[in-house]
Amino acid sequence: MEEETTFGDSFKTVNEQNIEEDEDSLKQISSFFPFDTVNQLLIKIINSYDIQEGNSFNIEDRIVNATFGQIRNIIINYLEQPYLLDSYLERLILPVIEKIRNDIKIIFQSDNQIELLNNYQNRNYLYKYLYLLTNVRGYKTILKFFSHEVSDLESTINFLILNINNSQCSCWETKYILLIWLSLIFMIPFDIKNVDSSGDNEESMIQKVMRISKEQMGSAGKEQEGAALLISRILLRKDLHKTELPNYINWSVEQLSITDSIFLRKGILLSLCTIFKQGLRDYILPLANDTLPIIHLFEDEKFNSNSLLKKLLIKLTQRIGLCFLKPKIAKWRYKRGNRFLSDNLSLNSNNINNDNDNDDNDDEEEEEEEIPECLEEIIEILLSGLKDKATIVRWSSAKGIGRLTQRLSKDLAADIIECVINLFSENTLTSGDNKESIERVDISTVSDDTWHGACLALAELARRGLLLPNRLPIIIPWTIKALTFEQQKGSFSVGSNVRDAACYVCWSFARAYDPKIMKPYVNDMAKALVSLSVFDRELNVRRASSAAFQENVGRQGLFPHGIDIITKADYFTVGNRNECFRTISCDIANYEEYRYSMINHLISYSVVHWDQVIRELAAESLGTICKMDIPYTEANVIPKLIEIANSTELNERHGAVVALGEVCYKCYIDVSKSSDEWWTQEQLNNIIKPISNILPQYSTLYLTSFGSEIALQGICFFITKLSEIKWKKEETKRWEELLLLSLERKEIIIQELAIEGIKQYYDKYPINDDQIKNFISKLDFSMDPIIRSGYSRALSVLPHDILVKNNDIIFNAITKICIYEENGTNNDVESRKYAIQALTNFALNSNISNEQYNITMDLLFDGMKDYSIDNRGDIGSVVREQCMKSFEVIVPFGITKNFINDSSIYINVINELLQQCVEKINRIRVVACKVLISLIWENDQKIPNNIIPNIELLEKAFKNGNVDFKYINTNDLYNRLIPLIIIPEFRTSILTGLVVSVGGITESLVRDSSTPLLKFISELPKNNMTINDFLDSLLTIFSNYINDDRVTIPLLMVLELLLSSNSFEKLEDQEYFVKIFENIKRVIFKSKNVKKLVPAIKTICGLLSQNISEELKHNIMQRLLSYLVHPFPRIRKLTAEQFYLALLNIENKKISLEFNENDLEFNDNDDDDDDFEFDDEDENIEQVKNVLLQTDWNMSVLQIKPIRNSLYSLLNVSPPKTVKIN
Repeated sequence: MEEETTFGDSFKTVNEQNIEEDEDSLKQISSFFPFDTVNQLLIKIINSYDIQEGNSFNIEDRIVNATFGQIRNIIINYLEQPYLLDSYLERLILPVIEKIRNDIKIIFQSDNQIELLNNYQNRNYLYKYLYLLTNVRGYKTILKFFSHEVSDLESTINFLILNINNSQCSCWETKYILLIWLSLIFMIPFDIKNVDSSGDNEESMIQKVMRISKEQMGSAGKEQEGAALLISRILLRKDLHKTELPNYINWSVEQLSITDSIFLRKGILLSLCTIFKQGLRDYILPLANDTLPIIHLFEDEKFNSNSLLKKLLIKLTQRIGLCFLKPKIAKWRYKRGNRFLSDNLSLNSNNINNDNDNDDNDDEEEEEEEIPECLEEIIEILLSGLKDKATIVRWSSAKGIGRLTQRLSKDLAADIIECVINLFSENTLTSGDNKESIERVDISTVSDDTWHGACLALAELARRGLLLPNRLPIIIPWTIKALTFEQQKGSFSVGSNVRDAACYVCWSFARAYDPKIMKPYVNDMAKALVSLSVFDRELNVRRASSAAFQENVGRQGLFPHGIDIITKADYFTVGNRNECFRTISCDIANYEEYRYSMINHLISYSVVHWDQVIRELAAESLGTICKMDIPYTEANVIPKLIEIANSTELNERHGAVVALGEVCYKCYIDVSKSSDEWWTQEQLNNIIKPISNILPQYSTLYLTSFGSEIALQGICFFITKLSEIKWKKEETKRWEELLLLSLERKEIIIQELAIEGIKQYYDKYPINDDQIKNFISKLDFSMDPIIRSGYSRALSVLPHDILVKNNDIIFNAITKICIYEENGTNNDVESRKYAIQALTNFALNSNISNEQYNITMDLLFDGMKDYSIDNRGDIGSVVREQCMKSFEVIVPFGITKNFINDSSIYINVINELLQQCVEKINRIRVVACKVLISLIWENDQKIPNNIIPNIELLEKAFKNGNVDFKYINTNDLYNRLIPLIIIPEFRTSILTGLVVSVGGITESLVRDSSTPLLKFISELPKNNMTINDFLDSLLTIFSNYINDDRVTIPLLMVLELLLSSNSFEKLEDQEYFVKIFENIKRVIFKSKNVKKLVPAIKTICGLLSQNISEELKHNIMQRLLSYLVHPFPRIRKLTAEQFYLALLNIENKKISLEFNENDLEFNDNDDDDDDFEFDDEDENIEQVKNVLLQTDWNMSVLQIKPIRNSLYSLLNVSPPKTVKIN
C-alpha cells in the first residue's frame, strides 16, 4: 500500500525518494551511544532473578527499578533521532528475548505457575525495557528481532492468559509485548491444527486468542493496540480469513452499535482499520458491504462527541472505499516526470524536462470500471469530515480524498475536486472565480475549520498530481487568500492553522508541477509567502511559509531573488519575531519586486491586527520600508492610513495612528533637520492637513472610556514622532490637551509616552509661563499621587532654557514631594519614586547650584532609608532602587561640576550601596552591585580610587572572575561580599544589610548568607580585625535601630545563631555580654510582639550558656523567671524550654570542665567512696530542670505563679522588687 507523507517529510525526501544519511556520519553520531553502559545495566536486570529450581532468587524491586531508570534516561534521549539506535538493536534485544523465552518455557512446564509468576516479578522489567524500545523506535522495527518460531506459540499464549488472569503479578507492558509478539508468530505460514493441543471438547487455540484479544481491546492501555494488531494478523491468515473474518466483522458491527465503552469502540475500529489496510482485496472485498453499517455511526452521539473515534471512523471509511476500487493510479493525473534540484538551479532552463503535457490522449484508453453506489456516500462522509471541528479528523479526511481520487476516472475526480474548491466559497458572496473577485471575498462569516480542511485536501490532491493545470487559475487565488486568513474572536483570533495548511498547499505545488505551468503564478505566490514568513504573528506559520518558499525556490527556480531571500529568512532566522519585523523584512524590501506587496500586507493585515505588539512592530517596519520610496508612500500609503485612522474600530485606529507617526517620522526626519518648514504646498494640502485633522475628530468618550488606554498610547506616540519632525504649529490642534490628559492617567506606560511627547512637543513649540505654573500647581499634596508623579517628571524634561529660567521654583516644587515623612499621610511610594527620578533629570538638564546639588544628594540618602511596608511587602524598595539608579548619574555629574568637596560623600554612597548589596531582595542586590561597579570602575567620571579604603578588596569582590551579578548564585554573592566586613569604614553598613538577610524568613537566603558569615567569624582575628570589632559594630546597629523592628528582630535572630554556634568562644571581654543583655531589655521593654519576644528569649538563654559573670547570670535568670508567668502561654512554654536547655548546657560544660583529664586526681585511700554525689547546688538545678520540664505551662498564671516562685530559692535568685506608683 502507499506510504503516507506529511509536510514535515519534505525535509527528508528528494524526488519522492528518501534521503540516505551519510553512513560515516551516522556511525560517528551513533558511536556516542553508551552501549557498554546500557549492556551492563541490562545484564543486571536479566540477572536480577532466576526461576530455575534449586537456584531461584529475586533481587529487591527497589534496586532493579533504579537500574531500569538509568537505562530509560539513556534511551529516551533518542526519541528525536531513533534511527541512531539501529546498529545496536540486535544486541540490545536478543539477550532479553532469550531470557523471556526460557522463563515462559519454565513457567509453562511448571505445576506452580501462579506461584512462580508472583515470586519473580522482576521479569516485568524486561517487558518494560522492550516497551521502552518500541516507544522510541517503533514496534515494527523492534519486532524484527523477536523470536518467530512456531514452537513458541502455545507457551506464549498460555503465558499471556496467565498474566491476564493474574494482573496483580503482571504489568500492562508485559501484556502489550506478548500481544505484539504473538502477532508476529501468527504471520508464519503454518498449519494451526498441528500446534493446537486442545481437546475436542476444549476451547481451541484460535478461540482462546480471539477471546482474550477481544477482552484486551476494551482496556484503556496500550494492550488495546496490541490486541487490535493481533486480531488483524490472525484474521488475515490464509487458512482463517474465510471462517473467522466474517464472524468478526459481524461481531464488530453489533458491538459498535450496542456497547457504551469508548475503549472497546476504539479497539474495534483500530482492528478494522488495520484489517482493511493490510488485507488482500480478495479477502476483504466480499465483506465490505457487511462493514458499511459502521460508517453510518457518524450520526450516533457516542461517536460524534469523540474526536479520536471520528478519526478512526474516517480512516475506516476511506479504507472501505479503497477496497471497492481497484488498486491503480489514474492515468489522467499530471505527471511531472524526473525531477532534480540541479535541473531547477541550472542556468539553462532548457534542461528542465516536462514529460507530460497532460493532453487528453493520456486517458483515451482509460478502462471503465463499475463504481458501487455506496462510494458516493463514502465520498460525502469524507467531504463532511473536511469541515469537522477536530484537526485529526480533517487531516484523515483529506488523505482519504486524495487516495480515493487517484483511483477514480477523470470525470468523477473532477466532481470531487470541484466540491473541495467550493468549500472555500461556502457562506460567502462571490461574484466570480477570477482573481479579483476572490481577493474581495469577505471571510468573516466562513468557518476556519472548513478552510483548513479544504487546504489540506488541495495539498493532498496536488501532491498526488490530481489537480490538473487547468484548475490552477482558480485554486491559486484561493490559496493566496488562505495565506492571510484570520478571524478575530474577542481578545484572540483563529486562522493560524488555515495559514499553515495554505503553506502546505504551496509546498505541494512546488513538488507537483513543472516550472512552465507555475510561471504565471510565481509572482503572486512569492510575494504572499515572503510577507507571511516575516510578518505573521505565529512562529509555526512563519516557518511553514519559509519552508514553502524554499521548496519553490529549489524546485521551480523562478522566484525572484530566491536564493538571496532564503539566506535572509531561513527556518531559524524567522524564529525571532522582532528580528523579522525590524531587520529581515527591511532587507527583503530592498528588492523592488517584493517591496510594495509587503507594504500592502502591513497596511491590510498587520497594522490593523488584534495584537497591539504586532501593530507596533508593523508600524515600525512600515516606516522603514516606506522610506525607500517616499513618492509612493505619499500617493498610496498615507491616504490609506488616514482612512483607517478614522475607522470606528479601536485596533484599526490605534494601528493607523502609530503607523502614521512612524511613516512620517522615517520619511521626513532627514529633511526636517535642514529646514523648519520642510513641506511643499502639495504636501501641506495632501498630507499635513489631512493627518492633522485626525486627532480633533476623536470624541472625549473615545479618549476616556473602555479601551482609551490603547488609544492614548497611540496618540502620544503619534504626537511625539510628528513633533520631532517640526510639524506645522498651526496644525497641532488638541496636541497639548491630549498630552496633559495622558499625563494624568494611572497607567505608567501612558505616562511614559506622554512625558516623551511633552519633551518633544515643548522642545519644538515653547511652553508659556502660565502652563509652567499649572504644572507646578499639580505637585501640591492635595492632588492625586498619580498626577503628582506625572507632572513632576514632565517638569524635569522641559527644554534646558525653560528649566534654567525657572530653576528655583521648579527645584523647590520637586524636592518638596521627594521628602519622606515618618508616619506621614503623603508618603505615596510610587509618586516619591518618580519625584526622585524627576529631581535627577532636573539636576542633569538644568544649571543647578552647588547648594541644590547637596540638597539633591541629601534627598537621595534619605530615600535610601525608605523601608515602607504595606500589604504588598517592602514597597520602599522601589524608592531605594530609584535612588541607587540616581546615584549612578548624579555622582559623576557632581564630579564633573566639582560639586563634591567632601570625600565623606563618596564613602557614604558606597556604604549605602554595600548595605543594599547584601540585603534580602535579589532585585535590589543586583541594582546595587551594578551601580557600585559603574561608579568605581566603569563610568567616565569615576570615584577617585585614592579616596576608597582597601579598594583592592572591593575589586576582588566585584570584579574578580568577570561575574554577572544578575545571575550569580546567592551563596557565591555572600561569599564574595562578607570578607568586606574587614574594612572598618564599611563594616557597620555591610553588617546592617547582612543582619536583615541572615535573620530573615526565607530558608534558602538564611542558609546562603549565614554559612559564609559563621565561617568568617570563625577565622577571626584576621587582618587587624577581632571579634571585639565585630561586636562593636553589632552594638552600634543595636543603638541605631533600637526602635526599628525591621532590624532588631533579625538582629536578635543573628545573635541567637552566633551564640548557639559558639562563635563568641574567643571573646575575653565579658562586658560585651552585659551590653547585649541591656540592649535586649531595651528592645523588648513592655513589648507584646511575639515575633520579637521569641528570638529575644532564645538569645537571653544563649547568653546564659556563655562564660558570663555571676551578676549577669543572676539578672538573666531573674528576667527568664519573670517570663514564666507571661500572659501568653506560648511565651511561657518557650521560656521553660529554652531555660531548661540552657541549664542543661551549663551542666554539660561544668561536667566537661571537672572531668578534664588534665585535672583528674586519683586517691587510693578513698576506696569506700566510689559513688559520685551531687552537691547541694547541683541538686537544686536538677529540681529546677524537673519543674521546667514537668509543669503544664498552659495553666493559668495564678496556678503557675507559686510554682515559678519556688524556683527563686532553688536558683538562689532574688525576686524582683515591686515598686508602688502613687
